[in-house]
Amino acid sequence: GKSWDDYLKIAGETGVKGTILGYVPEGGETDEDVGKRVEDFCSNVLLKNITPNSNVLMVTHGGVVMEFIKFAINSLGCDFNGQNAFAIHSNTAISVFRIQYNESKLLTAVCELLNSTDHLGEKVEDKVVFSILLEFGRIQLQRFHENFLESIRHLANDFNLHAYDK
Repeated sequence: GKSWDDYLKIAGETGVKGTILGYVPEGGETDEDVGKRVEDFCSNVLLKNITPNSNVLMVTHGGVVMEFIKFAINSLGCDFNGQNAFAIHSNTAISVFRIQYNESKLLTAVCELLNSTDHLGEKVEDKVVFSILLEFGRIQLQRFHENFLESIRHLANDFNLHAYDK
């Protein structure tokens, strides 16, 4: 694992221009690679090893969670019951999917709970924004260009969070 600063430095040294969001470190996986791995896991491991009425616990990182959500939407037509499937996912968040299948194919999925942190017993929204700000270089917000500050405020407002600018 590397720090965000190391990631930015390495991406810059490789000649990445503009956004670095698509940058993949040597030996890393693209989102598409992760998506294929998730689809393979769901189709070939889950399907072959679960029985009706069984419960499956998957513990993973946010990249795999997002690719599983894409798989659930694109391959299963997953119903998210009005929940925002593409919201920022908090660390240790819990999501619950009810999946129906027959002997040869996954059929449908319903997301009963998405990105819940209720089990933590405290509100984590403020911590999420603080973590995001720390990840963007651990620099005080007042040093950033005013447009960046405004973008952070809009992001925080969109997610009903508090933005810290001191």
